[in-house]
Amino acid sequence: MNNEKAFQIGQYAAYKAKSREVPEYMTGDSIRAWLDGFDSIRPA
Repeated sequence: MNNEKAFQIGQYAAYKAKSREVPEYMTGDSIRAWLDGFDSIRPA
């Protein structure tokens, strides 16, 4: 994973958190695993 991709994922996670679509208990590895699910359906 390059820095730009990591940044995009971070921005996406922040956006989802602000939109309350990420459960508050999700942190760290659980968020990464949750985002991996999006990577499998979203264009790279």
